[in-house]
Amino acid sequence: MPSTDVENPETPNPDNLEPNNPDDPPVNSDGEIPPDNSVLKEITGIEFPSVTAEYDGKEHVAEIAGELPEGVTVSYFNNVGVDAYIYVAEATLSGEGYRTLTLKTMINIKRADFKGVIFENATFAYDGDPHCVLVSGNLPEGTTIQYLVRESPRIVAEEFPYFVVDRGKYKVTAVLKNKNYNTKVYNAEICVI
Repeated sequence: MPSTDVENPETPNPDNLEPNNPDDPPVNSDGEIPPDNSVLKEITGIEFPSVTAEYDGKEHVAEIAGELPEGVTVSYFNNVGVDAYIYVAEATLSGEGYRTLTLKTMINIKRADFKGVIFENATFAYDGDPHCVLVSGNLPEGTTIQYLVRESPRIVAEEFPYFVVDRGKYKVTAVLKNKNYNTKVYNAEICVI
C-alpha cells in the first residue's frame, strides 16, 4: 500500500529556508527600503534672526545666518515685509541625508512718524468770503485727514471741505491717519477780524 505521507511540493520545507541576514535592510510591502530617520544627520549652526525696522517704503527681508552644509538648501515663506506689520517668516532647510529643519522668526515693521507736515495759523480780514487752512507738505500716499473746527464752545464743522466766514477765533484740528504711520493730531487757529 502506497504511503500517504507524501510531502506537498508547494509547501516549503522549514529545514530548507535560509535564515534572515541581520545586516539586510528592512523592506516594506512595496519592496522598497524605507528611510531610516535614525541615520539622518541634524542641520546645526544655522540661525534665523528677527528683523525690526521702521516703515520706510522699502522691503525688509529675513534671512538665515550661518553656513549651510553641502547639499542642503533653504526655501523661505513670508520672509519679506514692506508695510507696517508683524510678519511670521519661515525658513525650511532640507537636503539628502539630513533631517528637514524648519525655523521661524518675526519681521516687525513699526509705524513711522509723519514728517514735513505743515498746518499753520492764519488771520483773515472779514470780507464775507469763506476761509480755511489746510494741511500741506509731505503727505504720504494713502493718508486721510479729518478736520474738526471749533468756535468755543460750539463745533462749527466736522467734515471736509470746511469754511469759516463770520468774524471770530476758530480752533482747527486735523487728524492724519495712515496704515504705515502713527496717527497724528495737528492744531491751528483761524482768526477772522
